[in-house]
Amino acid sequence: MKRLLIVVLINLLAFSVFAEKCYLVVVKSGSQNTEMLTSMGVSFVSKHIQPVQPSPESGFSTKECYYDLSLVETRAGFFVTITGKNFNGFGSSEKMGIKGVEEAIINALVKKKKNDESEVFSPVADIKVNEDEDILKYLPLKKLIEISDFKMYNLRSLSIHPGNKYIGVCLKDRGVVYDFMEDEIKLSTQNTCSSSAFHPGGEIVAFTEKNNLVLYSLKSKKKYNNYNRILSNHMSRSTISFVAFSRAGDFLAWSTTGKTKLLNLKRGKIRTFNNAYDQYSLTFTHNSKGYLTLKDKWAEIVNPKNGILIKKINYNGQRVNYGSISKNNDYVAFRKTFGSGTVYSTKDKNHLTLGRKEYEGLLFHPLINRVLVKIESDRIVYWDIESFAEIKSVATLSKNQFPVLSYDGSTLAATYFVESDQIIVIYKTEQQLE
Repeated sequence: MKRLLIVVLINLLAFSVFAEKCYLVVVKSGSQNTEMLTSMGVSFVSKHIQPVQPSPESGFSTKECYYDLSLVETRAGFFVTITGKNFNGFGSSEKMGIKGVEEAIINALVKKKKNDESEVFSPVADIKVNEDEDILKYLPLKKLIEISDFKMYNLRSLSIHPGNKYIGVCLKDRGVVYDFMEDEIKLSTQNTCSSSAFHPGGEIVAFTEKNNLVLYSLKSKKKYNNYNRILSNHMSRSTISFVAFSRAGDFLAWSTTGKTKLLNLKRGKIRTFNNAYDQYSLTFTHNSKGYLTLKDKWAEIVNPKNGILIKKINYNGQRVNYGSISKNNDYVAFRKTFGSGTVYSTKDKNHLTLGRKEYEGLLFHPLINRVLVKIESDRIVYWDIESFAEIKSVATLSKNQFPVLSYDGSTLAATYFVESDQIIVIYKTEQQLE
């Protein structure tokens, strides 16, 4: 009995000496009590991730284990992000008070995503396909619907909700979230709009409004005032031309004349990058650890968190205003100022010319590393960049504009003109139409 007790005591002592201490750091905006929020956060994180304790007043080293719990309170409810060791989660609630805080934390724990600790150019798992027939089922080749509701409103850009049933439509006099499956408007803004983007979590939409950038809740259809207050302090007189979220949902980027700004949604901090001229695309790497910014004679992929240069790509003396990165970061496609295209191989470090055609867009498929979508004047071409051969194409009635792919690549939206009317076309994969 004494021997057993000694063994148990030794094991307990060893555990207490070698067990990793982990802390919870709480950052909040709003009226919620910090002690209450910390107590609730410690309880939920300890139960669902790993045991944690409140961060000590004396502080601790950032090399130690810790998790950040950020709470943003708005009139529409609460938004929570939880990040830390191998964990990245976000959630929201429209309930008010303690019930809303609790629901937002639980949703953040449910909507978790493991952090990719690898470098920006390390491989990401690709879909295993052996034949072109396998690839085809992932490509939006079938026309689902044509939308003429906005044909007289001077359409300016499109975006696709991650649920693949809404589109963001920027018009001369307003921004709209349109449910193309139910044929109804879900949300409408009051100001002119040049660009829109949906958060990958599906609960937030961003619209440019003149020279401002505004975030809305799709559930409440109200503004996220806390984020919008942060954004308003960094707006200028320059018109915002483009806006985008990173695929991991941790960054929001927008571009103005000669500059691109990135908001870290977890920490509320904004970083500014200088561009040589206007960018017509905002592109993150698939794992969101790199951001593509276009200079006068070269492109740079930088770490969005600290601005450190990851990779520099020369254009070979060609001016570029549009870029797209493949899933595994093996290729970067550029559209030159006058519309022709080139693809840079990060492995071979050389440029592949796409001929003399003019392209409205060059989009890499988000799920299949080697598939490049080339938007030509009278057709949409799915191109195998490795074999340099066409996989499949879809003929269109006239010049395509504002092409965009959904987060999973199963939906493609674009516009074309019929006389003076602008028509939106939605394409889906065959699987989604079955």
